[in-house]
Amino acid sequence: YTAMVLRCASARSQIVTLWTHNAGDWANPPVSAIVQRCLTAIRPGSIILMHGGDINSVRALPLIIRGLRARGLEPALLSDMHGPNCPELLTIDAALHLPQNGWKPDEIK
Repeated sequence: YTAMVLRCASARSQIVTLWTHNAGDWANPPVSAIVQRCLTAIRPGSIILMHGGDINSVRALPLIIRGLRARGLEPALLSDMHGPNCPELLTIDAALHLPQNGWKPDEIK
């Protein structure tokens, strides 16, 4: 994203959302690799980036959900997370300084 993208989204009252866990499923890794990437260091408020269209993503999803629930977590929609109790809303300046591979909510003050 760029500063212009962030400004345009803001002008349209849209929220730019990043992720904390990248499934890497676009490269068609084995199901076990997708599950491991999604569940390693997962915690409340984590956001998993997955891509549609690959059968391994489809096969991994039930295992990811089971792993989340085993940790006492429940999947949620982004629209639910962006409600009045949204964990973090970033300014444009803060968003421009985030790492390319995602962020952890406690890294942003």
